[in-house]
Amino acid sequence: MLNYNSPIKENKNYSDLTIKEIYPVMKLNIRGKKREFFTNVGKTLNMILPTEANTSTTSDKLTSIWLSPDEWMIFTNDIIEKDNNIYELENLLFSSISKNNIGSAIITIDGQVQALPIQKEYISGDMINISAQIDPNWLFDYWHLNNNSVSLNILTTSFIVVSGDSCVLKTKPKPPLTAFISGDDTLCSNTQRNAEVKVYFSEAIPPYSFIYNLDGINQSMITTTDNPYTIITDQEGLYTLSSFSDANNSGWCSGTALVTIQDPPEAIFSTSSDTLSVLYTNVRFIDESQGDISSWIWDFGDNSPLSNEINPIHIYEDSIGIIQVQLIVIDNAGCVDTIYKQLWLEDEFWIYLPNSFTPDNNGINDYFCLSYNGILVETFYFNIFSRNADLVYSTNNIDDLKCISNNNGWDGLHYKTGNKLPLGTYIYEIYFQDFEGWKHGQTGKIHLIR
Repeated sequence: MLNYNSPIKENKNYSDLTIKEIYPVMKLNIRGKKREFFTNVGKTLNMILPTEANTSTTSDKLTSIWLSPDEWMIFTNDIIEKDNNIYELENLLFSSISKNNIGSAIITIDGQVQALPIQKEYISGDMINISAQIDPNWLFDYWHLNNNSVSLNILTTSFIVVSGDSCVLKTKPKPPLTAFISGDDTLCSNTQRNAEVKVYFSEAIPPYSFIYNLDGINQSMITTTDNPYTIITDQEGLYTLSSFSDANNSGWCSGTALVTIQDPPEAIFSTSSDTLSVLYTNVRFIDESQGDISSWIWDFGDNSPLSNEINPIHIYEDSIGIIQVQLIVIDNAGCVDTIYKQLWLEDEFWIYLPNSFTPDNNGINDYFCLSYNGILVETFYFNIFSRNADLVYSTNNIDDLKCISNNNGWDGLHYKTGNKLPLGTYIYEIYFQDFEGWKHGQTGKIHLIR
C-alpha cells in the first residue's frame, strides 16, 4: 500500500508503477441518472461513461473515472496552458454538461413536453404557460427571463412574450442525505449526570434509521422522527455513525463525538481551630483540596454571604453552639466535590465592672455601668452601700446597669430619695448565675468622684 502525506513533487518509479504529477489539468465532477444525461455526455465529450466500479474510459482529449453509480470525474488528458488562461475544455464541460444540468427536469410548454433547448416564434404579448417536473436528484431554483418576469416563480407558471426574450429554468443539485454526529462531553465519575450525543439529519425524510458505534462496536439500530436525535449515555468512548437511511434512501455519515469520564477533585480543608470561644471568633480556613481546582465556594454556616476566596478568614458574630461549614470545589473540567466540617463555638461568661465614675453631667463617664456575657439575667441582683453600710442603690434588672448608651446605668443618686450622694468610696455586692448554672457572688469598691 502506498501512503503519501505530502504532495509528490518528482517522479516515483517502482517495478510496475510510475507516479508523477501532471500539472495543471482541468477536472470536473458530473452526476446524473437519466438516459438523456448519458446521451448528451456521449455526444458532447465523444466518450461513454464507465458503468462499473473502479473503471475508467478515455477519449483522445478526456478521461472519465467512475466514482459512484451516478457520479463521475472528468479530466483533460492534456496539460492546460495556464499562462495564457485558455480553458477550452473547461468551457466545453461547463457549458454543455454542468451549466445545462442535463436531465434535471422535464419541461412542458403550453401543455406539450419539449426537449431542450428549444427555439420557437411567438407574437409579442402572447401568454406562455410553462411547467417543470424536477428529477428527484435536483431541486427547482427559479425561472429566468432576460426582459420580463414570470407571474409567480414556481414550478407551474406563465409569462407574457416580449420581443427577443428567452426563458431559462434554473435548477441545482439536491444535497445528498447526510447524518452528522457530534457532542464532545466530559462526565465526572462522582455524579449521575449523563452525556448528550446528538445526531443531525440533513435533506432527509423521516423516519430516520441509523446505527452508531462506540469504540468501533456497533450498537442496536435506532429509528426516530426526532431531528436532531439525542443519545443519552454514561459510557466513555468515541461515538461514530456506521449507517444511515431515511424513508426512501441510504445516506452519508460523518462526524464524531467523544465522551470522557474524569475523576473529580477532592475537597479538603482545615481550620486554625475547631473549638472557638465567644471571646475570640476569628477563624482561618485553609484549603487543602486535591485536583486542578478553578473555584471555591465557602458557606460558613451562620447565614453570612458565601465566599470565593481560597483561604478565607471569617468572624462569627452572635453564634453559639455547633456550626456546620461547607466547602464546594470545582475543577477545570467542571467536576465538583463537597466537604462538611463542624465547629464548636463555646459560650463563656464574663463581666466587667468599672471601679470609678464621675457623675458631673459633662457627658463623660457620668454613669456607672457594666458589660457582661453568659449571665442568666433572671438570677442577677446588685446592691451598693455607703461606708456606713447604708443601702444607696439596688436593682435586680441587669438592663438598668448595662452599658448600652451614654445615659444608662447608676447616676450617683440615692435610689429612694433621689439626692446626690457625696464623693467617696462605696461598696457593691453582686450575685448571678452563669449560663451553665454556676453561682457567682462578689463584692468590691466603687469610687464616686465629683
